[in-house]
Amino acid sequence: NDCRLPITPSILAKIIEALPSVTTSHFTRILLQAMYLLAFHAFLRVGEITKTSGSNQHFLRRNHLSLVKDPSAGNYLELTIPHFKHSKQSITLHIKESISQPLLCPFNACQTYLAIRLHKTADEALFSFMDGTPVSRIFFTDHLHRSLSFCGLDMQKYHSHSFRIGAATTAASSGLSEIQIQNMGRWKSSAYKKYIRIPSLQL
Repeated sequence: NDCRLPITPSILAKIIEALPSVTTSHFTRILLQAMYLLAFHAFLRVGEITKTSGSNQHFLRRNHLSLVKDPSAGNYLELTIPHFKHSKQSITLHIKESISQPLLCPFNACQTYLAIRLHKTADEALFSFMDGTPVSRIFFTDHLHRSLSFCGLDMQKYHSHSFRIGAATTAASSGLSEIQIQNMGRWKSSAYKKYIRIPSLQL
């Protein structure tokens, strides 16, 4: 039985607000805020934003993310995911800025991060340190656990996959159709249904 809980928007706000207490590095705070928000809003798997020990890995590069400033449609992120589980085809997502909730706005967070990081090449890891070293899965999960722990949340029940679970649960509670959720999360089967945990939104 999968006991992992969703990272809901309210929990997302808490773990972002916890970052100054989790790390003294200004850059790390900006980096993690962008990672948390993009992971949630784009239904990302941890292997898409971090480097693991596996050799055949397709994490996001700098050229996969664009900031689009559209006076008529509003600002949004254009994120191209080159390959993902079950598919060799790329997919492009448009993630709108959140004007009503600035703290949870993926556009603002990524814009701030990119302005500091200043990647030297388009092929560098999107989420990487100033020297170009990709963020490792261990670094990300360690800091996520610290953020959760600071908020008094059970680290046995929240994991990096909780962003995907939270994204699906939040989308369902907002009235999105099953096919929309399946497309947003890039699920090829009905596996997405396991990610929708509506009662957990009360937490």
